[in-house]
Amino acid sequence: MEAGKPSTAIGTVFNACVLLHVPLFGVEDKAELARMRLRGEERIALLTRRVRPKTVEVDDDF
Repeated sequence: MEAGKPSTAIGTVFNACVLLHVPLFGVEDKAELARMRLRGEERIALLTRRVRPKTVEVDDDF
């Protein structure tokens, strides 16, 4: 983790931050962090789940 290896799981990094009392996402209060998470989930719910490309009909009648 100290070497910044890409194989380090993000959960391990978050757990280390909690143990060392490093504020995550610039927020020290756990309730505020929960509110931020809820707002993020609400925003994600507004996004479409799938984008379907429009099929273009080719005019090949020469």
